[in-house]
Amino acid sequence: MSGLRGAAAAFEAALDPALRRARGVHFTPEREVAWVVGAVIVRPWRAALARARSLEALDALHARLAAWRVLDPACGAGAFLAAAWEALRAVERRLLARRAALGGGSLPARLRQGQLLGIELDPAALALARAALPGARLEAGDALLDGAGARRPWPAADAVVGNPPFLGAKRIAPERGAAWARALRAAMPEVPPMADLCVHFLRRAHEHLPPCTRADPLAGRAGLVLARNARSGASRAGGLDAVVRDGTIVEAWDNVPWPGAAQVGVSIACWVKTRDPALLPRRRRLWSGATGAPAAAAVPHLDASLRAAPPPGRRAAALAPLACNRAPKRCFQGVIPGYGGFLVGPRQAERLRADSAGVVRPYLTGRELLSAGAPRRFVLDFGALGEAEAARFPSALAHVRERVLPAVRDALDRAERTGSGMASARREHLGRFWQLWNRRDALRAALCGRDRYLACARVARRPLFLFVPAQVVPSDLVQVFTFDDLYSFGVLQSRHHAAWARARGSRLRVERDVRYAVREVFETFPWPQGPRFRGPPAGAVERVERGAAGLLAARE
Repeated sequence: MSGLRGAAAAFEAALDPALRRARGVHFTPEREVAWVVGAVIVRPWRAALARARSLEALDALHARLAAWRVLDPACGAGAFLAAAWEALRAVERRLLARRAALGGGSLPARLRQGQLLGIELDPAALALARAALPGARLEAGDALLDGAGARRPWPAADAVVGNPPFLGAKRIAPERGAAWARALRAAMPEVPPMADLCVHFLRRAHEHLPPCTRADPLAGRAGLVLARNARSGASRAGGLDAVVRDGTIVEAWDNVPWPGAAQVGVSIACWVKTRDPALLPRRRRLWSGATGAPAAAAVPHLDASLRAAPPPGRRAAALAPLACNRAPKRCFQGVIPGYGGFLVGPRQAERLRADSAGVVRPYLTGRELLSAGAPRRFVLDFGALGEAEAARFPSALAHVRERVLPAVRDALDRAERTGSGMASARREHLGRFWQLWNRRDALRAALCGRDRYLACARVARRPLFLFVPAQVVPSDLVQVFTFDDLYSFGVLQSRHHAAWARARGSRLRVERDVRYAVREVFETFPWPQGPRFRGPPAGAVERVERGAAGLLAARE
């Protein structure tokens, strides 16, 4: 195993960086390979051995082991398959020892490397895998699409393991080619367009597996290393959400630090294609540990975000969005200018204000909110004004025409050349180039008539809330809350809400930054909705307001 890992590491180091980026290639560290194989192969087979207490049961299990197949659809240099082979051989040795102890005599090994299946696009990596596993059935080529652009058929398997390539949705067409990206969307329409490339492998793996049944309790098992964003947004909707509809995540590692040049963190999910409690372990395992040996916490259930959660029967009531948090809408993301030409420094802003003061507004980013608490730049924000109305601000419009319009045209040209799904949106923006890419009209309407709003950085170690003047335009990395009262500030800045945000938000760096997720955090947070609620004892609202005022005074 160690020789194969060394060869794989050498292969990755020798691979051209541009090619590695285009293919999303990063070989899996030995610890993570062993963890996946332990969850998918070692523990289920040991449990099956523990249940087999007669020679007949052991012989039936031996026959099943001799036919049990493992597939890695992006096998690289074969690290997962090599680890699977060693694990299966260890299971067989233990089985034969148990059989001999029961007086059954000795039998020859029945395992064959032909039970190891793999697909790999890179010829050099495939050559390494074939050298290490000469009897394995390894295929060359693209695991997702065949030569005609249709789904490539996968060999039948009882388990799927591996580390499929990661590639953000916006990079798939530029890196893999527009034609390939279009063919992938056509072949797998069930995966959202904004999902990571690894989600296509996850979805194919789950659909490809046979179900785990009482007649065949060792079938339908999988463990994959995934991009961190597989736990949220479109990636989760296309992948892990589909898995938990008819399967069960039994072990997960939500944040795994990746050593070496990759400079990424990942998640790992292991699941069984069944929801039958009789076929599942009583407790799920949620692993953690940035360095050294990982530790497992036993939890009752793991959801599609790879978090501990109540069992499915209770989860809907416990974590469902609350109607009072959704209507009226109170939580918004800030604007997306889309192009740097919309942003200007203080001196240029002062010059433009001579005839365009109405559209030159302070612009606040998440980093500024956390550090200085005040904007350092300005944005030319025409809101939803038409071009004729925008002409009332001649200097600002001339600036946007000179600095933004060429960039809008270039972006449209690139999108059309690459066949990107963004082409239609770029074309629409060309017709209103003087406006921000995403104006957040609903946010503007919610702030109308208010003097201030609450805001926190969307990405931070913990949420820090500040009151921001309403004339300040928040960036898309600022989470906006349309409250202007002390009571709401006190609730949001409370340690209870901070703990909720950390538990429910999506982590970006290992054990550090957390993204404030509106649906998972704000909409599910069970907080009192106004100063007239009946829950707390009399005077609770006033005490929260006094505490909030004291905190603001201390900050000043």
